Parts: sequence; structure tokens; C-alpha cells
Amino acid sequence: MRILPALTVLCCVGALALAGVPWPASSETEVDLAAMRVQSLRVELRELRGILRERDAHYLEVHEAQESLAQDYASLQAAHASLVDEAAGLRDRTAAFAAERDQVAMLLDRIGELETELAAEREQMESRITSEAERWQLDLASLLAAQEEIAAAAASAAVELAQPAAPKVDALREQVLGPVFQLSGGEAVGSAVLIARIEDEDDPHYLALSCFHVVRDILEGREDFDDYREASFRAVFTGLDAAERAYPVSMIEWDVPSDLALLRIECSADLGRVAKIAPVSRIEEMGVFREIYTVGCPLGTAAQATDGMITRETWEVDGEPYWMVSSPAYFGNSGGGVFHGDTLELVGIFAKIYTHGSYRPQVITHMGLAVPLDRLHSWLSEVGYEHLLPQN
Repeated sequence: MRILPALTVLCCVGALALAGVPWPASSETEVDLAAMRVQSLRVELRELRGILRERDAHYLEVHEAQESLAQDYASLQAAHASLVDEAAGLRDRTAAFAAERDQVAMLLDRIGELETELAAEREQMESRITSEAERWQLDLASLLAAQEEIAAAAASAAVELAQPAAPKVDALREQVLGPVFQLSGGEAVGSAVLIARIEDEDDPHYLALSCFHVVRDILEGREDFDDYREASFRAVFTGLDAAERAYPVSMIEWDVPSDLALLRIECSADLGRVAKIAPVSRIEEMGVFREIYTVGCPLGTAAQATDGMITRETWEVDGEPYWMVSSPAYFGNSGGGVFHGDTLELVGIFAKIYTHGSYRPQVITHMGLAVPLDRLHSWLSEVGYEHLLPQN
């Protein structure tokens, strides 16, 4: 710390010199020493000033560096904040991606489950199709066998009819087989029974009984069909010589609940003997075990007759009474006649075949249903045709 005392001495000497204060009597050596000291102090002052200037410059540099560092720090803070924001955005996007990845994983799992279910359903469907195909083949075989049996029965009946027949066989052919004919149109077939010949010179025609559902099925889907009374279809009569004659026929009266229909055949030719409707009093004889004949046109063939008996006197379908009969019948017999086994009178109209099962119903050929005699009488009287009925 020698700089400060030196400055003090220098200042004092200078002041004394300026004031003209005489120097104390001293030796020249002391003066020289003082001068040297002053000179030394001046040198030291200059060095000190240089050091101060260097320190000031260094301080300025440090200050400028500090400001630059402050600016850099602010920039770094801003960059850090931006990076924090970007990191938050990346975290949000990462979370969104994770959620989407989870959804995709769930969808892939669901797709796998659906593929498994579809594979199982496909196996079940293939098994069902195979089973149904086998069932259809069996049904087709059954139908073909039934058709062969009917054809064989028809051939046998034709042979028997060609032989000299006993009196009752002649009566059966004339009174039971003869009045029954085929109704056809489109892909539907059925049967009907002649019950009256109207010999009017201006308007000759025949009347017949059948089932309403037979006519409905024949006319269903026809573009020209508008009114049951106006619609015409075909009545086909097949003789013992297999020759066919066709005439136009229309429905003039019907009853849906009883499944009955009254038909008019436009024909002036002789169609043979008409069926004789039994008197209503005959109903007392029509009990279980009463022998009957059922005549119809199964599968669209010519009229075929089978024998059997009444097995149930009362059998209701949708509230309507029917007889159950054991004489074999098949599709196409509907609308045909049921005849008394002894008197050969018409006692009913064959209406339905009993079936078993709902998905692929099996036909029970020996369980047929027929509209009974008393309902024929009451309905014909209701529609104004009681004159066709015999007196008791």
C-alpha cells in the first residue's frame, strides 16, 4: 500500500512549492531523494491509471459479456419454454397415439372374434345345407316312390276297368270315378266333382263342387286376374281311353272358412253322369268305421279312387268341422269327392291332407280331412242353390 503515502507526500511537496514555501535547510541528498520519490510516484500513478483503464475496459467487457449472457439466457429460457410446449404436445400426441393403438387392438380382437363366429356359422350353414340336401333327396325319393305307386295303381285300375266288370264295379266307375275331374292353371292342380247339368238351350252348362283354396292357388299370380267371378281356368276331363277334353270353368260362389267353391263349366257336350248328393239324413250313418271312397286327381293325374273309412267324425281346423278319413290321398286330391261306400252318393268334399312337422312337413296320406255332408247342405242353401239338394 505504498502508493497512497507516496501520493500524499507528492501532494504536500507540490503544495509547498506552489506556496513559495522555502525548503527546509537540508542536504541536497534529501532533495534528490524526494525528487526521485516524486518521480517514482508519478510512474506508479501512471501505471495505476493504466491498470484502472485496463480494469475499466475489462469491466466493460465483463458487463457486455454479462448482457450477452443475459440475452443468451433469455433466449435459452424462451427455447426451453418452446421445448416444454413441444414436449407437452408430444406427450398429448403420444397419449392420443396410445389410445388409437388401444382402439386398433380392440378392433383387431373384435375382427378376430367375428372371423371365428363367421367360421362357426359357415360350418353350421354348410352342415345345415348338407342335411337339407339329404332331406330333400329323401323327400324327392319319397315323392317319386309315391308317384310310381299311384301310376302303378292307375295302370292296375285301367287293366281292371278294361276287363269285364261286375255290376258294382260298373256303378263305381260311372257314379264315383266319372264325375270327378281335374282343375289346372299355372303350376297348381286340384280336383272337382260334377253335381248338376243345366240343360238350358240358350246357356247349357254344368255345376261342380270343389275347394276354394284350389281355385285361389290356380289364379294366384295371374296378371289378368281381377275378380274371382270373372276369372276363367281349365277343367280337364280324362276318359278311360286317356283322351283329355278341356273346358273353361269359373267360380260363381265360394266360402273361405269352409273352403268350399261352386264352379260353372261352360260345356254343352255330354260329360257323363253327375254325382248324386246324399240327403242330409244320411249324416246319421256317417260315423267312425263308415266305409267311403275318395276320388281325386293326385299330382295332376287323371281321377283316381281309393277306399277307406271315416276315422274321426269331428276334427276342427280354424273352428271349422271336418271328417278325418283313412283313404290314401296326396297333393291334387283337394276338391275331389268323398262317396258313401254302399249308396255311392256324394257325402263330402276332400279338402286337406294332414301333415306332420313345421319346417319340412311330412304328408300323412292316410289322414285326410273332408268337408262333411251337413256343411255341404247348409252352404248350398245359404248361397241359393238348395234346388240342387235331394229331398229327405
